Formats: sequence, C-alpha cells, structure tokens
Amino acid sequence: MLNRITGVALSGGFYLFAMGYLFNLVDTASLAKFMSERSAATKAAIKGTIAFPFAFHSWNGIRHLVWDSAKELSVKGVYRTGYTVLGLTAVSTVYLAFV
Repeated sequence: MLNRITGVALSGGFYLFAMGYLFNLVDTASLAKFMSERSAATKAAIKGTIAFPFAFHSWNGIRHLVWDSAKELSVKGVYRTGYTVLGLTAVSTVYLAFV
C-alpha cells in the first residue's frame, strides 16, 4: 500500500512542479536563491523529505521484481525483503539528503 502511495505522491509532485515551470510560477533562479538562503539542517530536511518517497518506491519496486520472479514468496522471505527495503531506504535517504 505504501508503494502505491509514494508512487502517487512522486508523480503528483512531479506534475505539479512541471506545471509550475510550464506556467512560469517556478524558475531555477528563484529555487537556487531559496535553497542558498537556508541553513544546512533545513536543506537536509527538505532534501530528505523528497528523497524518502523516491528511495522507498525505488527499492520496493525492486522487491516486487524479485517477487515477480517467484523468489522470496515465503513468509520469512517477505519479512526479509521488507526489512531490507526499510534499511536500504534509510541509508539511501540519508545519503541523498546530505550529498
């Protein structure tokens, strides 16, 4: 369920952002100025908020591809891949937020 929610959030956010560029509501210079005026902690929080759904959706998509190959379908395998997705999401989010 969370995979679909993050997918909808990512695609909805992408379309809103693209429409903002299309109708000149957002431009690169104003975004650069906005981010340059923020503290490092605020930048990391903003980037982390964007990175989390992206990382979770990506890793969970790979999990579903593994399931589509008829692997890890036991209860133990489902839990193992679930915890793996959560761990990889946490590491990826921290990396993307601070790099």
